[in-house]
Amino acid sequence: MLNLNTSNNTSANCDDKRSGDRKKISKSCRGVFNNGTRSFNGTLVSISLSGCRIQLSSDTEEFESFILKLIVSGLERPCKVAWRFNRFIGAEFITPKKAAKA
Repeated sequence: MLNLNTSNNTSANCDDKRSGDRKKISKSCRGVFNNGTRSFNGTLVSISLSGCRIQLSSDTEEFESFILKLIVSGLERPCKVAWRFNRFIGAEFITPKKAAKA
């Protein structure tokens, strides 16, 4: 995982690391990790076919993977953390094909 917590980085620079075109959005979300025993709240701020960027509502413990849940629609998607910067995380969607290889 890439940690971008340095003074020269901004959340805009984090977007430069993405692998696909992203659409800016603003949707409430929750991430569930540690076998469903821990969670975080945030805002989904951009999304693409391969992943998303989330602004966390508060500081949270470190985690490597989580289930992204959209509050309004109830949609869920397994994710892997790709990078962190302050209260932002970049996540890669885990596809069934990738999960089978792991």
